[in-house]
Amino acid sequence: MSLQERAKAAAKNIEGKIEEAVGNITHDSSRVIVQRVNEN
Repeated sequence: MSLQERAKAAAKNIEGKIEEAVGNITHDSSRVIVQRVNEN
């Protein structure tokens, strides 16, 4: 895995964590569910 691919994967992971946190804060269950599905 190249450095560029690792950076993209890390950015995607952070994006997912932010999306899940926003869903939890706003109690928007659809965001949390979509994020959990995308993790798998």
